[in-house]
Amino acid sequence: MRTHLRIDLDQIASNFRGLSAAAGAEVTVVAIVKANAYGHGAVPVAKQLEADGCKSFAVATLDEAVELRNAGISSQILLLYGFLPGDEAEVARRAITPVLTSLEMMDRWASQGREHGKRLACHVKFNTGMSRAGLDDRDPDSIATTASSYIEVEGLSTHLASAEDFEDPAAEEQTARFSSVRERLAAKGVEPPVIHIANSAAIAWRPAIRFTMARTGLALYGYQPKPVGLSGPPSYQCAPALEWRAQILNIRNIQAGEKIGYNGTFTADTPMRVALLGVGYGDGFRRELSNNGDVLVRNARCPIVGRVSMDLTTVDVTAVGDARIGDEATLLGGGIGLHEFADRCGTVSYEILCGISSRVKRVYASS
Repeated sequence: MRTHLRIDLDQIASNFRGLSAAAGAEVTVVAIVKANAYGHGAVPVAKQLEADGCKSFAVATLDEAVELRNAGISSQILLLYGFLPGDEAEVARRAITPVLTSLEMMDRWASQGREHGKRLACHVKFNTGMSRAGLDDRDPDSIATTASSYIEVEGLSTHLASAEDFEDPAAEEQTARFSSVRERLAAKGVEPPVIHIANSAAIAWRPAIRFTMARTGLALYGYQPKPVGLSGPPSYQCAPALEWRAQILNIRNIQAGEKIGYNGTFTADTPMRVALLGVGYGDGFRRELSNNGDVLVRNARCPIVGRVSMDLTTVDVTAVGDARIGDEATLLGGGIGLHEFADRCGTVSYEILCGISSRVKRVYASS
């Protein structure tokens, strides 16, 4: 294989068990499997976790939810941002639980319930400061008005903008606003049993806001959020489940003064051995790594030289005298950490994982 991901499903299950233990027996841990489970493969990951006791999954789009149902996933599936007009019937038919983010969406869900002649389950999300999706937290009374005999509000949620930041009071301010919403709804007789605000960082460092449900994404796949400020040790440990590898297609001897790659951005100062890897930005291997990253060949760090192109990348293997055609280079994993990879690209870890393209074969293995 020119390039592939090796994914350890047992490690993802182990991470899930650690997160669940940290969250506590009274907290349902939701496995976030949107964006193809952060590049790990939504269906294989969900099947593994459901077999390991996971009771709730979360996705971003109806298509993602349908893929899981078609694969036989029977556990709760939360549709994090609700549904588009016209999708209500499919959401109901598939027994998907939408997270409603507007009064207009609530009205459409109530109409769907009326057509079915029963109350349809949902969660309701409030904006408490992130200012993206969610009902206005200054008017929670509207839920009590809109909720009818055809809507069963099972859960309330919000989204923390910076749970990992202990130098900014934003998380505490959002939590206070969310508590105010809950109190005002309770006064109207609306007291959903499921409350969720916590993410991976909150599970790690904010036990007071784990409530009855917590959503975990990055940590599920083995990567701790990077805390800002004094946070103390996290409440759980996790380990990466993914390695990204590419095969050496060719090795060329380069003379001093020769240029490498598009636009000749690298010039050899001395004679070099350069390996050609079968991976490029068409696979999600970022162009920002041009002359700015490393891979591992036979456990030795080898610098990327020249531009990363769509299908190919060149690396200096001069120091690895026994490197051969057919060897695999490790692009991510082992001694190449995700946060380092992302920092070199000037982005966040999530984007790196989600950007690994579908043409990179996923190979599943056990620990």
